[in-house]
Formats: sequence, C-alpha cells, structure tokens
Amino acid sequence: MQKIAPVWKWLLLVLLALGAIVLAFHFDDAVRRWVVEHSNPTARRVMRNVSRYGDWPEHVLAGLLLIGIAALRGSKQWMRVGLTMILACALAGIVARGIKISTGRARPSVKHELGWNGPR
Repeated sequence: MQKIAPVWKWLLLVLLALGAIVLAFHFDDAVRRWVVEHSNPTARRVMRNVSRYGDWPEHVLAGLLLIGIAALRGSKQWMRVGLTMILACALAGIVARGIKISTGRARPSVKHELGWNGPR
C-alpha cells in the first residue's frame, strides 16, 4: 500500500505554487521591458524555432517513434513511457490553453494592449 504524504507537504506545495504565481505577476512588466530592450534578430530567430519545434506535434512524433522502436524491440515498459509522453503532452496542452484563455495575457510580440487583459 502506498503511503500518502502528510497534509503539510501538500499545503507547502500549494503555497509555493501560489508564491510563484504572485512573483510572476509582480515581475511581469519588468521582464517584458527587459525582453523588449534586449531583443535582437538572432534571439527572435532562436525563440521562433524553440516555439516551432517545441510544440506538441514534435513531442507526439517523438512519442510515436519511441513506441514504434519499443514495439519492435518488444519492450512494454518503453511503450508505456512513449504513451505516457503523449498523454503528458496532451494534458500540458489542455492546461496551457486553459491558462491562456483565462488570463488574457497578450503575447510579447503584440504592440497594442500590452499587459493583462483579464479573462475573455
């Protein structure tokens, strides 16, 4: 039987998460200003590629590739790892989309309406 973590550990985790959220909102404008002031073509190109190749299709493709290799080798453990990777990617995408919709934060590239716009 698995041992359940004490309530104080869960409470500490929730408090740390809330603290991180508060700090993120507190430093939002300063970080945005720093990014705008230090922007250059190379950094924009690198971040565009990070956004492009770090998105869900590449992760799902890597998971499917892992599942295929594991199936050929007969490894059920690695097939589960690949399936878990795809499931985690899907859940992260759903949560990220929900956060984007609920916070209404404009993208850094948006020139008008900078700042928090609230839920839409």
